[in-house]
Amino acid sequence: MDKFVPDKPVAPPEEVASALANMTPADMVRLGSFARVRTIGIPEADWQDLLHEAIQRALSGARKWPTDISFLQFMRGAIRSVAHEWRTKSSANSNWPVRVSLSPLDADIVDDMANPEAEVAAREGIAAVQALFEGDAEALGILEGLAIGLTPAEIQESYGMNIKQYATAQKRIRRNLAKAIDKGLR
Repeated sequence: MDKFVPDKPVAPPEEVASALANMTPADMVRLGSFARVRTIGIPEADWQDLLHEAIQRALSGARKWPTDISFLQFMRGAIRSVAHEWRTKSSANSNWPVRVSLSPLDADIVDDMANPEAEVAAREGIAAVQALFEGDAEALGILEGLAIGLTPAEIQESYGMNIKQYATAQKRIRRNLAKAIDKGLR
């Protein structure tokens, strides 16, 4: 269930429905791209299902829209929340956790239960992502930092980035991954 802070004013379901109806095609494309990136790492997830689930939760009132943020921000938060929930359920149901390092020199995969197909797919995925961001040290730094569990502040400190450089690199990562996913990432 989504977290809700009761002291913030929220939009009623009718206002959510109206905001959805008034979204531009460009807004829907943006949300679709955001959902595509958020399904990475969730094997059984489809970005359209993720987007539809977030919309359904918004319309049903299961996910409340605080009126102090834009509707697009709210929907991105709903997508992020559903993706996190699905990712948590997926990893809890998985019988072979795979941990990946994105270090260019050490693309190491640790598979607790030998599964050669999964290992090959993971290695190919890592190589594709590394090739996609070849020459973009900031993007690779962020991806590597996230893979080893660093916080954004730790990544910024480790790779000598300020907040703006970090945010800009994150946008490049999202944009390039969305394009690559549309093309098949290989």
